[in-house]
Amino acid sequence: MPKSAAKKEEEQPLTFGPVTTGWLKAIGVLTVKDIKDRGAIEVFRALVEQRFNPSVVMIYVLEGAILDIHWNQIPKERQEELKREATAIKLAQQLLQR
Repeated sequence: MPKSAAKKEEEQPLTFGPVTTGWLKAIGVLTVKDIKDRGAIEVFRALVEQRFNPSVVMIYVLEGAILDIHWNQIPKERQEELKREATAIKLAQQLLQR
């Protein structure tokens, strides 16, 4: 990857709505590169651990940002994997809060 393209990716700001952007900034995710570095599942986990209440669509949106596609273009099989992960993360957090 050319140096200018790498720098552009590193600086690519988040383009989500204000609530989502605020949540991501609260966990130290400021750029798309931050999402790529941590991965959709780990970013989602961090949001849940901070007691935000992201929907399953959030994990799809994060994965879409990594792949540079709209979340509804993620293959259905991958969406199902992500949904299982998101559900397990939320359930684990609920059990910890008891």
